[in-house]
Amino acid sequence: MNTWKSWVATAAMAICAVPGTAMAERPIADFTEGDPVGWVRMSPTGNRLAAEMDRGGERQIVIFSLDGQREPVVIGKPANTDVGDVRWVNDDWLIATVGRKGNYELHEVYVSRTMAFRADGTAMHMLEPRNGNLADSGGDVVWIARDGTPRILLSYRETIFIGEPGFFPKVAMVDVAQNKFTRVTSEMEGVWNWYADGNGDVRLGVGDEQQGLKRRLVYREGGSGLFKEVASATGDEELIAPVLFMQDGKALTISNVDGFDALYELDLGTMRRGAKVFGIAGADVSGVISDSKNQELRGVTWEGQRRQVQWLDPQYREIQALLNATLPGQNPVILSSNLDGTKHVVYAGGTGPVTGYLIFDSAAKKMTVLSRTRNEASW
Repeated sequence: MNTWKSWVATAAMAICAVPGTAMAERPIADFTEGDPVGWVRMSPTGNRLAAEMDRGGERQIVIFSLDGQREPVVIGKPANTDVGDVRWVNDDWLIATVGRKGNYELHEVYVSRTMAFRADGTAMHMLEPRNGNLADSGGDVVWIARDGTPRILLSYRETIFIGEPGFFPKVAMVDVAQNKFTRVTSEMEGVWNWYADGNGDVRLGVGDEQQGLKRRLVYREGGSGLFKEVASATGDEELIAPVLFMQDGKALTISNVDGFDALYELDLGTMRRGAKVFGIAGADVSGVISDSKNQELRGVTWEGQRRQVQWLDPQYREIQALLNATLPGQNPVILSSNLDGTKHVVYAGGTGPVTGYLIFDSAAKKMTVLSRTRNEASW
């Protein structure tokens, strides 16, 4: 018996949303005061916030309307289920990765799924192909559209048994609102992880062979055509792979060739490192921040005594400078922004006058306190 199938249905029903109702205008802080907040994410247009909060002793997702005209929508967590990686698709839909231990053909496995839910709490469903199989792995989101459409790329596999068709993951374009799957990339022997560029074209796969002794990278120039192996590595050798596909046909990679992770240009034709773009002496670059279309470099994160961001985008450098001047000594960090970069979720630490989450409207130069408490626990 596939007990994971019954869990999928139970989990979907267990998450109960309470749609917001109209109300007199009230600040969001009225609802967050005293409730530890784990994370906050701005919607693409900046009209809504999603936050993880303690409410009644339970961790819940709460959706706020920034105009203060509707009560928050509260979405509860299913019992005995992991919920994480909550992300906006557009302003109407969000997705979350849910998972727990289950049973597939008498084999105990960890089952992951992607759940979609409307921001107003009126609809919710698991993303699963209607005319196909989905085995244990269904929570790997490869790409999210940023044009307002409810589309994502989802990687999933159809069986857990070696040698059967569907053992390695494939990728489908999924209409989140309609739960409609359209396959865009078939499975490929040994490839476990797929990556897409900012246009939603699957360009890169990373896998292994020889029982994991050799790692390899397959690549194609656009969204169609055959993948070819372009790089491989064994043992402790570094496998060079893109971390960002640029709009001009270039790419960036992170490499520790000089002893610490730094950001370099990458030649997609040869998969060779080019010039260093950014590095910090004695510290590791941990990631890149791209623009809203995931095609241009906006900033670089690096790890010293604390996580820091070096903004390369002039607009964000100006915003960061203004935040630093307004909140001196509090290391204000921009955590989330709307697509046009005018509204931001900021966290300010230290012992200054405002400690916690803030909403900063960079166009109006207005700062609003969201919460003065924080809980590091996260689903």
